[in-house]
Amino acid sequence: MKKYLLLGSKSAMGYVTDTFPQIKDGEVRVGYTKPKSFTRPDGTEKSVASLWFTNLEGDGEKVRKTATLVKSYSENPTAYPKLDNYDAIEVSRVKDIPYDCEGPLAVPVTYLENPLPGYRTLGMLTGEHTVIDGEYVLGHQGRLNGKNLFTRIIIQKVTPMAKNEKLKKARTAKDDEFYTHISDIAAEVAHYRRELRGKRIYSPFSDYRQSQFVAYFTEHFHELGLAHYTATCFDRGDGAWRYDYDGAVVTITRLSGNGSFDSAECTAIKDACDIVIDNPPFSLHHEIMAWLKSA
Repeated sequence: MKKYLLLGSKSAMGYVTDTFPQIKDGEVRVGYTKPKSFTRPDGTEKSVASLWFTNLEGDGEKVRKTATLVKSYSENPTAYPKLDNYDAIEVSRVKDIPYDCEGPLAVPVTYLENPLPGYRTLGMLTGEHTVIDGEYVLGHQGRLNGKNLFTRIIIQKVTPMAKNEKLKKARTAKDDEFYTHISDIAAEVAHYRRELRGKRIYSPFSDYRQSQFVAYFTEHFHELGLAHYTATCFDRGDGAWRYDYDGAVVTITRLSGNGSFDSAECTAIKDACDIVIDNPPFSLHHEIMAWLKSA
């Protein structure tokens, strides 16, 4: 699979067809930082719940923060009711995970941002129309006291331990083109410097005339020790363009096609690069993950 560092919606952690299985199998993890807002094409700001998704290891310069468990199941069992349709207790907030429960726990999808050491992820209880494959989806939507719950991740202790509605509307309206702040790019990329050194980086959704990804990787090309940087953009009426920088010379050429990420032209660039880093339209998350996996 192609190496990548991509922004996506926070809800993508629960996508059963691609993201969640890869997170559960250890192929993909959530990045270190969380951009809180983006700039729209018209210059206005929009807050969107987003995360970085990556299969890069990271430099290990920052220890991931995990919740400190202070709640007790044995001391207050009534606070942890059992689900109607699955053998697990409901834990509505990650910080409320009890440190002394050995059985399965139904926790929010946000748990995947910072999984707890000493716990394993068993699978997911998800929407009622999701196909159950027996490995990742453990059952249809969890219910508690006759009411359906949001998607739940089922986890269980394996070793002893000490004591966005806005995005949904945006996807429906196809209002999902958000420009990333250069400070958010810098904050996340800082954790992968060793892995980026000597690599060819590709941003398939970045117009060189306005993209902060282009600005960042061009400005910090030598500092990061990159071998090459390429960016392409979709044709919005004035042509699809390719931007290349080798550390000395910028070359701008017009693509022969429309610049769609899955075109043969852009796929060839992807296959020739080492790492894809960009902020693609959130509504295309499934298609992009499949495109990356095909490498």
